[in-house]
Amino acid sequence: MPDSGTPNWTRGGRSDAAPILSEDTDDRANSAFLARVSHAVRTPLTVILGFSDLLLEHPALETTLSERRNALRGIQRNANSLLHLLDDLLGLSQIELGVIKLGVSSCAIQAVLEDIRLKMRTKAETKGLSLTFEYRGSVPKTIVTDRPRLEQILSNLIENAIKYTEVGGVRVIMSSVRCENNAPMIQFEVVDTGIGIPPARVDRLFAAFRQTEESITQRQGRMELGLAISRRLARLLGGDITVDSTPGVGSTFRLTIAPGPIDNADMIEQGRMAWTTGPGPGPGSIRPPAPALQNCRVLVAEDCPNNRRLIRVILEKAGADVTGAQNGQVAVDKAIAARDRGETFDVILMDMRMPVLDGYGATRSLRQAGYDGPIIAVTAQSLPGERERCLASGCDDYHSKPIVPEELFLAIHTHLRRTESISQDYGRGSQPVV
Repeated sequence: MPDSGTPNWTRGGRSDAAPILSEDTDDRANSAFLARVSHAVRTPLTVILGFSDLLLEHPALETTLSERRNALRGIQRNANSLLHLLDDLLGLSQIELGVIKLGVSSCAIQAVLEDIRLKMRTKAETKGLSLTFEYRGSVPKTIVTDRPRLEQILSNLIENAIKYTEVGGVRVIMSSVRCENNAPMIQFEVVDTGIGIPPARVDRLFAAFRQTEESITQRQGRMELGLAISRRLARLLGGDITVDSTPGVGSTFRLTIAPGPIDNADMIEQGRMAWTTGPGPGPGSIRPPAPALQNCRVLVAEDCPNNRRLIRVILEKAGADVTGAQNGQVAVDKAIAARDRGETFDVILMDMRMPVLDGYGATRSLRQAGYDGPIIAVTAQSLPGERERCLASGCDDYHSKPIVPEELFLAIHTHLRRTESISQDYGRGSQPVV
């Protein structure tokens, strides 16, 4: 644990950890790293391309529904693996280049944990595991940190715990602790009843070039970089990540972060339980249905016809009424015309890279025209600062591609509820029931 409870906000975005890739790194380590990246890319691509060929050319699959479904699930699972690897590699490169900029602000702990619970609940229930969030002792209701980075670290630790646990469950315990110089810290313990880690391999967990165990990595089917990223981000937030583990019993990952000034903070009462998600129907269960969007009018601004069709299908299956726009200028024209008819869209999903007028310009134009409805950026741009750029242009929220229906629907619901609350407060009319 670092000596200071102050986040590393003044080091240009660099962690005090050893560089991930540098001229001093051993050539053999670099070669091993690149070999693992190549393997991690080619393995899922083999599945994706192989099953795609079968679906297009194999006559038996044209009439066997179960085989088609299995093939599609294989494509989906391996595409997600590639996306996870891409995100991790981008994360590593951003930290190494020192381009990580912390967006430090006040955030409510309960809101952070609730968002993470909603994201992780289905993963736990699908495996038949319990997922519990609780407090130990008194903890501050509000802390000052980079909320997206904190959620990223906790989500990674919880997802790993679920992935390596087959029976039992995962507990997330929050508490207030003190570091070596007596500075206040916030600690999150992620405790699982999983396979555990041999002591000799614990140090490898946070190394970008080495895996904990080849057999585990191969069984899970992807290269593990998330813990290396998480530790570096934790140190940027003024804390660290440590682990205790017993093979066959389970593991405890401890994340500490600097909480900012909390001497006079309101506290969450001691021993209060937050939330518990019970075991679900077990492995192989079907993903729960997405929240309904009945009577919700959505404008989808997207220049790619396939993406526009995909988003339309996803939303219409949830009951939404969808209108498409192939570029930003068409989106502006349709949104203003609908508003002037008294039929304002309940939400606009705005791609940010479009011809004629991009999403940034379209959003600014709408705001300048007095359009105050929710606009959610839906974009493949995910580099540092993109969320802030979207919000600065006038968007209310940011959602990165590829589309995750549950997360997109949650964002839509959040802004619909917020708009409904404003309408009730100021008597500006009602919003649709969702």
